[in-house]
Amino acid sequence: MLLMKKLLALFFLSGFLVNAHAQISGTIFRDFNGDGIQQVAAPYSEPGIQGVVVNAYDKSNILLNTTFSGPSGSYTLPFTDTVRIEFEIQPNNTCFTQIKDYSSYLPNGENIRFVYAPTNNLNFSIQNPAEYFLFSPIDAFVTRFNRGDPLVAGPPASATALFGHPYKSGGNGFVSPMQLPAAPVGAIWGMAYSKHAKKLFASAFVKRFAGLGPLGSGGIYLLEPNGASFNVTNFYDLDANGYRTRAAAGAVPFGLGSSFTINVAGTQATYLGPIDPVSGAPEGLGVVGVNGVGGRELTNVVNGTWNDPSVMAQACKVGIGDLDISDDGRFLFLTNLYDRKIYRLELDNVMNPQTVVSVTSYSIPNIPVTNGVLRPFGLCSHFGKIYIGVVSTGENGGQNIVNGATDLYAYMLEMTDPTGNPTINPAPVFSLPLNYQKGSAGPMGSNKWYPWNDNTGALQGGGEMSLPTPVFSDIGFNQRGDLIIDLMDRSGHQFGYGGKRHLTGNVNVPYVIGGDLLIAGFDCATGAYSIENNGSYISNGTTYNGWGIGNNQGIGGGEFFHDMGESEGSVGAVAMIPKSDSFIAAVMNPIGLLSNGTGLYTSNNGVELSGLRLAGTPEYGKGNSMGDVELAGDAPLIEIGNRIWKDKDADGIQDANEFGINNVEVQLYADFNNDMIPDGLPLGTTTTSGDGQYSFNYINVLDGDPVTPLLQAGPVANRQYLIQISSNDWNAGQGINDLQGHRLSLTDIGGAGQPDVRDNDALLVNTIPTIPIKTGINGENEHSKDFGFIDCLIFTLDDVTLNCIDTALLIGPNPIVGNTYLWDPPIGLSDINIAQPLVNTGTTTSYTLTINGTCKYPQLVTVDQTPPPADAGPNSTINCATQNIQIGTAPVSGLTYRWEPSSSLDNPNSAQPIASPKSTTTYTLTVTGANGCTSESYCTVLVNECCTKIVIPNSFSPNGDQLNDQFGVIEIENLRDFTLCIYNRWGQLLFETKTKASRWDGTFRGVDCEVGTYFYICTYDCATKEEKFQLQGDISLIR
Repeated sequence: MLLMKKLLALFFLSGFLVNAHAQISGTIFRDFNGDGIQQVAAPYSEPGIQGVVVNAYDKSNILLNTTFSGPSGSYTLPFTDTVRIEFEIQPNNTCFTQIKDYSSYLPNGENIRFVYAPTNNLNFSIQNPAEYFLFSPIDAFVTRFNRGDPLVAGPPASATALFGHPYKSGGNGFVSPMQLPAAPVGAIWGMAYSKHAKKLFASAFVKRFAGLGPLGSGGIYLLEPNGASFNVTNFYDLDANGYRTRAAAGAVPFGLGSSFTINVAGTQATYLGPIDPVSGAPEGLGVVGVNGVGGRELTNVVNGTWNDPSVMAQACKVGIGDLDISDDGRFLFLTNLYDRKIYRLELDNVMNPQTVVSVTSYSIPNIPVTNGVLRPFGLCSHFGKIYIGVVSTGENGGQNIVNGATDLYAYMLEMTDPTGNPTINPAPVFSLPLNYQKGSAGPMGSNKWYPWNDNTGALQGGGEMSLPTPVFSDIGFNQRGDLIIDLMDRSGHQFGYGGKRHLTGNVNVPYVIGGDLLIAGFDCATGAYSIENNGSYISNGTTYNGWGIGNNQGIGGGEFFHDMGESEGSVGAVAMIPKSDSFIAAVMNPIGLLSNGTGLYTSNNGVELSGLRLAGTPEYGKGNSMGDVELAGDAPLIEIGNRIWKDKDADGIQDANEFGINNVEVQLYADFNNDMIPDGLPLGTTTTSGDGQYSFNYINVLDGDPVTPLLQAGPVANRQYLIQISSNDWNAGQGINDLQGHRLSLTDIGGAGQPDVRDNDALLVNTIPTIPIKTGINGENEHSKDFGFIDCLIFTLDDVTLNCIDTALLIGPNPIVGNTYLWDPPIGLSDINIAQPLVNTGTTTSYTLTINGTCKYPQLVTVDQTPPPADAGPNSTINCATQNIQIGTAPVSGLTYRWEPSSSLDNPNSAQPIASPKSTTTYTLTVTGANGCTSESYCTVLVNECCTKIVIPNSFSPNGDQLNDQFGVIEIENLRDFTLCIYNRWGQLLFETKTKASRWDGTFRGVDCEVGTYFYICTYDCATKEEKFQLQGDISLIR
């Protein structure tokens, strides 16, 4: 017995300990590649997210526990009973991003879960659209400049203007698998890759010795990778559409003496014509000559030398600078170098752009500058903002003394809400004086920045020459938010290595560029950037040491990034590798001398990890041979849906003990005109499973935008859709199959916290449970679209009959407060929106009562108001021989009879009474049926009136004794036209009357007649006039 007690005590204690340690735990992580599964292996590990709220609600929707995810993204909650877990995404805790986080894809992407037992793997994945990145090889695209006229057949036309290859490619002999010849595009610098369309935009660039493409200085080309090359479309010409990147068509004509003149020394051009209000400079500056004869005189020799004098000052002042695209793929942004504005071009279609539907320009803020002009160039679309690189050029006699006075500054401006109502903030988010000593580009005196200069005689050096003039050409951000600053040498677009130096003559110059790569660390606490110093920088409190500490080639005595081939060899473009601290930069001498290409750098220590040679002496050698660098990528997709559940307590909330409904078929429809009517056939169909879950994504939606050419898998961004229960589970306004006997629960009841993730979102649209949804940007997944159903009450509405007694009745059930009612059809009802309307209809009608929009109950109202048969029978006749007759017809069971008048009938409530009228009579028969309806019929009994009741005495005694003193007809019935005459024996008329009541008193003319025998004649008619009678006889008069 004692042993048993110990065992029981041990059992209960162990149960207590199990319950005490029962818990719910998991990890909340950033899902970069959108597969819903946390990657933990290098090189692309997906980190946990700290600070996400995790709430646990019980069956009564009461908040039991709240916790936050820790530094590694892990969380723990106690488990005591079935709970609903809600993950509440907080405002992005990455301080440099403005794009919201959203739930990622299934599995693990639902904000709401139901836990029925302890679990240690309840993970939640979060995605930021700006950080979406498939862990697969990335293609890099790099533009290259080629000398000569690409529009004329020859080497310049066939020379490669664009390379495409895996970004890790490197080496001296590498051949890019994708190459685009210059002929269709000419000189291009800016690029923007549309992840949605899988196409590349490239813009024209005005560069000395490099001919423009067919669209001129304002051209934008659309390039679609196609195997080893690209399909090219002339996408948009800014100038042709009225947005000038150069002088107007009516400006002074191109040419020496008309648009410009050259000084005697051949070192500087003066531009002619009136001031162009767009540029603020003489028109001649903006007049761009044709590539060849009559213009710039470029030829089809790839390494030819030309003076190309008009372009000397046009470089970075005419045409287009950098190009970028918004995160949602809707807008193309560019820098117009001519009017110094930022342009936003709205594309007609994200997935398959064909044209530009609107163009808007934005002026840069009026930042005070000295002896120069504020000129923008670089652009970067990053976390929902556009960042703009601007320099004050010092071009009007400015100065720049190392560590002293300077008119040269680099500024980074910020455009907020670029896809909505863009605003360029007036204050720069970063500024940098360019008076630091940098590495020498080679020639003496090239270890600093110089004000912009259009005089060829200003070059520094002896053999190789240089004059670094700054352009803030590109911007990048690593995953910590640190700023990569790429400063391009403008002079590298005015000269080349081996090209003509002056505007006239034949003197060549080996120009060496002096661009620079810098980094500024970000401080989340202050939102400020701090520039590198002596080869190191601080990022959020952590110091990162670079390659060139103390080498006297940068700010503070050193530089962070390694110059692989030659000091200060940046060509002006960077492209950040997603989810890493590395980037690709266009550089001079990445491998070998007299070359251009790309280098792969890390922002952790500034080392150039690898290099790729893409250009050499035939191009620009140590000049700016390369343009922009762009990486391909994938746009995040969209997933929408969530759950269908049975709302047991009908409160519109997914309680912890309410289970999902599986096997329900759900369909997605387009509703692009937002009229709540599907735009055709379903775009996708899925079936609930698991715990009632469903979703629409690229797997079950083959084309989310059927009105746009090409298939676009999954729901498309910024589109209106309808989610509906299909006809396999909902038909004729009511649930069938797995939704048999169900109706929608309360809709959008609200509440604290995150009501939309837990309530019913569906409403009835044309009797179908429907959830309208407007998608957001790509990657904005929506796992909160729920259908809640409750059981319909089980009852039957009895059939009702209207008849001639009950001509109107109440129908329907007893009302319940809170329910809604709708009767159909409305005919004959006093009110179609109440539980019990009065029905008064003339025809049998089948009504349907819909309660709360979905529960349907039929009720038949039969109208029985048919009158019964009534037959009084034929008319009949009676006479002296037949003094009565049976009238009517045989009785019908269930009918009642009533005859009027009833006095001459033996039974007026019989179907066949005996009629005994004294005179001709019309009888009315009223027949009443079981339904209370009546009918009438009529018959007439004709009475042939006889005279058999005439009594005439044969004697009388007129003696005054008051007995038999007079003679006349004693009993007379049914007579008319009556005449009574009395004669004596001689035939003398003694008495005559036509009144049946008159009598002869035995006198004639007042004298008593003697006793004796007398004679009478009585004539009359019967009332029917069918007989004429005459009676005669004798009478005795006695005294």
